[in-house]
Amino acid sequence: MKSLLLVAALAASAEAHYIFNILFVNGQRIGGEYTYVRRNSNSYNPAFPDIVNSNDLRCNVGAKPGGNVQTYEVKAGDKIGFKVFNNEVIEHPGPGFIYMSRAPNGVATYDGSGDWFKVYETGLCRGNAASDGNWCSYGKDRLEFTIPPKTPPGEYLVRIEHIGLHEGHRTGRSFTSLVRS
Repeated sequence: MKSLLLVAALAASAEAHYIFNILFVNGQRIGGEYTYVRRNSNSYNPAFPDIVNSNDLRCNVGAKPGGNVQTYEVKAGDKIGFKVFNNEVIEHPGPGFIYMSRAPNGVATYDGSGDWFKVYETGLCRGNAASDGNWCSYGKDRLEFTIPPKTPPGEYLVRIEHIGLHEGHRTGRSFTSLVRS
C-alpha cells in the first residue's frame, strides 16, 4: 500500500484556549509538541470570525509553510489523532472537524491554497446542544479519525478544528491547527 505524507496544518479551534499540537498515529504518540504541527502566531487563542474571509482560515493565524515542522509518513487506513496541548481536554461545547488537502508539490512549501475535503466530523452524542457534556468532543484530550481507504498516495496537509459554541450568543470561536503528512 502506498504511503501518505502528512503535516498537521492543525486548526485548533475553540475558545477554551487550547491548541492541538501533538500527533498520534494508530494510538501512539509521534514526536513532541509541534514536531509535525505548524506553529501559529496566536498560540492557544481562538481564531475569531474575522479570519473567515482570509487565508488564515486554512491553518490559523501565522501558521506558515517551512520552518522546523517535520513530515510524517502514514497510509490509508491508519488512525490519526491530534491531542490538545499541556495535558488539557476540550472544555467547550461544539463540533469538531478534520480536513485534508493534497499538496501539489510537497507539504513543506504548500500554503493550503488548494482544495480541502472533510474526513471527519463530530457533533452531538445525545440530548440537546445546551448541555456541554452532550457534545461528543467534550472532555476528550484529542480528536481522531481513520484515513479513508481510497485516499490516493501523496503529501497532504491535515487541518483540525474545534468550534467552541460556549459563547454562541455572540459568535463561535475556532481553534485550528495544521499537520504535514
